[in-house]
Amino acid sequence: MKKKSLFKTMLLAAVMLPAAASAQTVLNFEDMTQAALTEVNLSDNGFQIVAKSDKGKVDGNKLNFAYAATDEAIESSFTQRWNVGAPLTPTNANRNMTITVPAAGTLNIYARSGNKTATDRALILKQNDAEIFNKVIQDGDVFQIGEADCYPIVSVEVSAGDITVTTTNQINFYGFKFTPAAAASVDVEITSAGYATFGNYTSSALAVPSGVKAFGVSAYSETGVTFTEYNVIPAGVGVILQGAANTYTLEPTTDASTYSTDNYLVAVTADKTVPASEAGMANYIFANKTQGIGFYKSSGEGTIAKGKAYLSIADQSADNRSWDFTASKIWSDATIANLEADRLVSEGPWRSNAEKEIDGVVCYRYMNYSISKTDAAELSANGTPIAETAGLLFRGNTNRVGIDNRSPNRFYFAGNNVFVVIPDLRAGSTVTISTKSSSNGNPAYVTCEDTNATRSGAEDADEVDNVFTIGAFGNYEFQPNRGLYITKIEVSTGGAAAAPEFFAIPGHATGISVAERQASDRVYYDLRGQRVANPTKGLYIVNGKKVIVK
Repeated sequence: MKKKSLFKTMLLAAVMLPAAASAQTVLNFEDMTQAALTEVNLSDNGFQIVAKSDKGKVDGNKLNFAYAATDEAIESSFTQRWNVGAPLTPTNANRNMTITVPAAGTLNIYARSGNKTATDRALILKQNDAEIFNKVIQDGDVFQIGEADCYPIVSVEVSAGDITVTTTNQINFYGFKFTPAAAASVDVEITSAGYATFGNYTSSALAVPSGVKAFGVSAYSETGVTFTEYNVIPAGVGVILQGAANTYTLEPTTDASTYSTDNYLVAVTADKTVPASEAGMANYIFANKTQGIGFYKSSGEGTIAKGKAYLSIADQSADNRSWDFTASKIWSDATIANLEADRLVSEGPWRSNAEKEIDGVVCYRYMNYSISKTDAAELSANGTPIAETAGLLFRGNTNRVGIDNRSPNRFYFAGNNVFVVIPDLRAGSTVTISTKSSSNGNPAYVTCEDTNATRSGAEDADEVDNVFTIGAFGNYEFQPNRGLYITKIEVSTGGAAAAPEFFAIPGHATGISVAERQASDRVYYDLRGQRVANPTKGLYIVNGKKVIVK
């Protein structure tokens, strides 16, 4: 059974961005009612503005914008704006703004200071932790085109992804425009090794040229990686190119990609030093070295050039995770607010159940109606992942997963038609899921049908620590036997085994250097490419071939 990886899902969310818009996209407040507006969510064609200001409102204010006084025409005019009313800071949950662009291109921001005499109101934009714009916005920069007063446009080159906005004081926003970069062809060299990595840093999909094949890494195991072929290379996607030694031109295309599985390759859209590990992922660089052609664990040093790609997989060397649902206040105010927002939507994804008044406040058990029977996914509310359950996946019948904002707070499961999925568990790890019956006197526990999970512990108690030993890497589904509360989940490795040093590619067995072969005809490597001085029983690589030691 194929087991979908949370880490792959997260990775794809980062790199498989929407295709670039074919023309510029403008977002503004022109058609909105003039009234308080504390939350903004504007989007079109993959271009999105998400913002909050607890003092925000839409009001009328006519304004013209142009690039410079030397221009002969006004670039844009507006009659309404979002009056933010306060500074924006990315770390302030009540006052912030994020701009998302679907591809590389030019971002225009039409903004004006909220004070005619202020000279200290800077607009600061950051992308990928780098500052891409920082300038004071002031009314003193006004200029005239003809008889019209015009204000300068903030125009900045951006790459695909999120841009965080900071203002050192109030700045009002009239509109936003994104213009994708023009599609361009790319030249890529394949060396005599017959392979090259490529990360599509352009704004459009690229056709795979004749004589070349393009692959994503759709799976991996101790014996190597699995290739799945791309018919075209989407924007923001990393691939392995295979072909005869030559320089090939990849041309823009409007064809859709038929690739439908996961891809562990990360496109490098700007020169990057790839760390050995980051955010729970272990990184590997494609090379042809002592073990042969394949992916070698990154040393954390050196720079990979724009237009290349690297392999990023779940780091199994430090798999110690836990989720604690025993606190008197499990769920944060932000989580409850998002659940409430969904509850107030007719037929929304979270609906109320078991209403209860506590200290004059009406509290609820929120039941999930958006869960899928087939596709495991993280829990979210109001379009935002629920922080307290982040890293866990869920699938099953609707109205089976519940969050209690009552006394006590609890994580509730109504019956056995639901699965809790823990992704990317490695062999040798231990999973403990603590459960408590929702009906005293009825035993409550969880099971796992995967034969690679060996269960120990009682199954006949009101409260059970369900302990599973994991025998092989993968995603594991755990199923309640009845209605119960999950109070804690813990994953432990009992120590940190080293992450694999090498992954072979299809059709290329693990290689051994000429010098090593001359030194000894019987040099042993395990299936992760690590040299073994004193092999015991098992399967090894010797002189590039698999050998069983009995």
